[in-house]
Amino acid sequence: MVKKIFGTISIILISLAIVLFIRTGSFKSATIEKASIPKYQIYFKKHIGPYHKIIKSLNEVEEAMKNLNFKCSKTFGYFLSDPEVVDHEKLVSLTGCIYETHEAPQLLVPPDGIETDFIGGEENCYKGTFTGSPSLTAFKVYPKLKEAALKDKKPLNTAALEIYEVTGRDSVTTSVYLCENN
Repeated sequence: MVKKIFGTISIILISLAIVLFIRTGSFKSATIEKASIPKYQIYFKKHIGPYHKIIKSLNEVEEAMKNLNFKCSKTFGYFLSDPEVVDHEKLVSLTGCIYETHEAPQLLVPPDGIETDFIGGEENCYKGTFTGSPSLTAFKVYPKLKEAALKDKKPLNTAALEIYEVTGRDSVTTSVYLCENN
């Protein structure tokens, strides 16, 4: 009896682990290339605190843009502080909707609590692309980006731009840009 229960629980746990492994894209690897960051217009909220808690601010920006009938097909996190140096409660980031400048909504005044600016145009960057869960980006993309820069003997700026694009029902492509220190 105990063996049957233990066996059943083991099968359930192994099945769950396999499903999570597949659904999160854990088996996928990141691609790395040299790239420039295109110019973008962003509608955003500033977030101070742990990077993994930006989702509330992101949802608020998406909702505000949706209420103005603007599609937010690409979202972003612009992580300005180095989490290896700065206390996690003091990390600074921007998050919201990102548009290539020719596609950006032309709003004279952004929605309440939302800011707008232009970013990008930097050259000499490394771009990492990953099609698994964005939560795995720190483990799948950043080490490869840092490895490529180290191989090229290029110091990197600590600011990182992550762009998230929903590409299917359960599919997100995350592009990460880290640029050389100038």
